[in-house]
Amino acid sequence: MDTVEELKQDCEELQKLLKLATRCNVRQLIASEITTLESRIPKLEEEQRPSDKQESKSNEKNEGVHLYTQKIQSYGWDQTSKSVKIYISLSGVESIPEENIKLNTKSDSFELFVMNLNKKNHHLNVKKLLEPVDPSTSSVKAKAGNVIITLKKKEAGNWSHLTKSEKAASEIKTPKLDKDDADPSSSIMKMMKQMYDDGDDEMKRTIAKAWTESREKQASGGLPGF
Repeated sequence: MDTVEELKQDCEELQKLLKLATRCNVRQLIASEITTLESRIPKLEEEQRPSDKQESKSNEKNEGVHLYTQKIQSYGWDQTSKSVKIYISLSGVESIPEENIKLNTKSDSFELFVMNLNKKNHHLNVKKLLEPVDPSTSSVKAKAGNVIITLKKKEAGNWSHLTKSEKAASEIKTPKLDKDDADPSSSIMKMMKQMYDDGDDEMKRTIAKAWTESREKQASGGLPGF
């Protein structure tokens, strides 16, 4: 079945032939065929246009879809003296359109949005980078189940950590256990509470994770909980 676009292309081609033709009968035949094709186009457009009812159903279906946004919890990173690369594993990400992957970068942070992947949106927000980066040269690409973010350092050098929060967490001195406390688990709880109170949001998340892992070990017969 001919499409509207094919009929239009046929008319254009015949118009070119009409200009080249010199014999009267040939010109009449070509002109007649052009007229026939042009008369078919409006009818075919009407047949191929979806009805108002179909369009309404389609719009209702699209408007009713609300995708859940999942926070990206884990990622890896590597560096050279001039740039930092962040690696996020997302199965099938290479198959979605490029416009579904958006990176917003500032000199001290970056935010990644991956839209409509496996019927979910994915979001990563990393704040307080250890050193400034150049937002104008940052880039993102998808390859074989991974999103790779490249950030150019404003000043060449080696980073000890990706963020200031990670560095601060590594520098927090471990509180001493209370030797006079008869209950070791109670001393550990006090230590963790002190670290939690002194730490930033990143430290609080780290301690919460450690607490969860400790409870799991306790349940499996490992070390006592915090």
